[in-house]
Amino acid sequence: MKKIIVIEDSVCDHGGIRMFAQGSKVAFSRRPSFIDLPLKVGKAIVNNSHINFRAISWCMFPVIWAGDCMKIEPVNPKDLSIGDIVFYKTAGLAYAHRLIDTCRKNNTLYLRTGGEMEYRNRDRRVLYDGGISAESVLGRVVEVRRGGLCFKPDDRRVGFMDLIEGRIRFALWSLIQGMRHKASSVFISLQRSRLYRLFLRRIIAKRISFFVGTSLVSNNSEIHNLCAYQQFKDSAEDCESNQTMYVVSARINNYSVGNISLFFDVENTSGKICTLANCIVRIPFRGCGIGQLLLEKSLSLCERTAVAEVNIFLSKRDIIALDLFRKFGFEIEGKE
Repeated sequence: MKKIIVIEDSVCDHGGIRMFAQGSKVAFSRRPSFIDLPLKVGKAIVNNSHINFRAISWCMFPVIWAGDCMKIEPVNPKDLSIGDIVFYKTAGLAYAHRLIDTCRKNNTLYLRTGGEMEYRNRDRRVLYDGGISAESVLGRVVEVRRGGLCFKPDDRRVGFMDLIEGRIRFALWSLIQGMRHKASSVFISLQRSRLYRLFLRRIIAKRISFFVGTSLVSNNSEIHNLCAYQQFKDSAEDCESNQTMYVVSARINNYSVGNISLFFDVENTSGKICTLANCIVRIPFRGCGIGQLLLEKSLSLCERTAVAEVNIFLSKRDIIALDLFRKFGFEIEGKE
């Protein structure tokens, strides 16, 4: 089985935070997150032709608050109008932002988007930004639910008390996020200590269980965290050859502490290809070998499903990840 690391340093600026591709189009900000599963940007539920998605940030305040549930309908990017709230993906993350402007480059439609304040102020940084490809658009927000309220994004009038309540909630949210970032920094510092790693491994090593999941949603990798999980077995009897995606999950008392996604492509001349993505271990649990165990399980699954080639897309900045994959026989393809 051929094992390949593809170096990919595609960088994008979004909201003032520089991001880079890690895994298969998976982005991390330079600021660490306490719970850093990059695709866990809210609970997504497919309901007929619409998607319900929960907002987790305040960039669209006062129209959309963190915790609001957005109803998204499919849309042709050519039918979008300035001011529409566009739901799109970029660098592995999903966003709901206002459409501020459009432009064309090399016969391709690009959309310039921004948060609510950027839209209202016609922020020049957005206007000069290259924008996102129209192919990244997943839909348009047509309805917002907040508690018992249900309204169209631009139909609800925001009153003074609404603004006060929103500001208080935003302040509390910012405080919690700041505490999480501080906690994650502490964990990262502790994990440099060999004594701490040995202690952590002794405490949780026997409590970790591994599961394998298959997607409940076909042909939509953006919401592949909706999976039916079963206990990971060393036999191949439960692995179906026609499945296009598996997720291997490490859990402690049914709490996810890490995962790897496996995307199986159609066979080419050399055989079936598997792309590994979303290789994540939550920060508090790093340093005790969970990533190594996840990779072992994933490669065994590849072998049992007759995979000829395994790929992983990494940035050259991922020193730890590069070292880990090299230990398992992966070789770098392309310019390092």
